[in-house]
Amino acid sequence: MTTQNATPNRTLAMPIPDDCTDLYASGWAYGDWHISNGGNLNADAPTDWHEEKVNGFRDRLTAERIDNKPHRPAMPQNLRSVLESLPQLPQRQDSTAAQLADLRVIANRLGLYDAADAIKTMLGRQ
Repeated sequence: MTTQNATPNRTLAMPIPDDCTDLYASGWAYGDWHISNGGNLNADAPTDWHEEKVNGFRDRLTAERIDNKPHRPAMPQNLRSVLESLPQLPQRQDSTAAQLADLRVIANRLGLYDAADAIKTMLGRQ
């Protein structure tokens, strides 16, 4: 079984491996969802899960740990969707301060308030 979609509304960040059981695939998909929501990569699966589902969940977390050394939390799907919808723009030639000021506005718009505050602090030091 191979699929790219965890649900009709969410594409898996890492596809389910070929030739696995449905239980394993469901554990993998749950692990993918867990990661996309900033879940701990060392989390334990629920104790009432079937062993195959647990293996799929653990394998997905392990694959993420291997892919993302050093670890950084996965970007939430809603931000990833917004970012992917934007076209790549050419490099700007204005000052770093001007670019950071614009980035602060964008960070606020995306709900990244702590990052926007950090940029504000950086701009205040200049």
